[in-house]
Amino acid sequence: MLSTNKNKLNVFLENLKEEIVKQSATINSQSGDSELDGFLTTNIDDGWVRYRGMSWGFVQQLNPTRLVMTWGPDGPFVGKRKIFTAEANGGDDIIWHDNSDLELSDAAGVAAYGLARLADLVGDKIPVLH
Repeated sequence: MLSTNKNKLNVFLENLKEEIVKQSATINSQSGDSELDGFLTTNIDDGWVRYRGMSWGFVQQLNPTRLVMTWGPDGPFVGKRKIFTAEANGGDDIIWHDNSDLELSDAAGVAAYGLARLADLVGDKIPVLH
């Protein structure tokens, strides 16, 4: 587990939010759907992304160092939850592990994973951007 380096974790969280907004905009522009049907990131600073009546919430905790994600119907603290623990990779990125063999190696990977799971809730498949 990553020893708590608050600055590194804050940078990761900001990079994650930027990646989610970037990837959402790219996917929305490729889908041809109206903006109301695409990913909505208006609450990204609060850790929420909406998509067709469903939401993905994420929060980074410092002690212990974890990334907690929830997917489900719109509204806070509903649906399925997944908890990731952090590991330093020697560089600026953080590797996130869940309790299975899933490993997410950077903010772009975490964003792509979260958006894909959100789309899966309504039976949509999105293009892989990462």
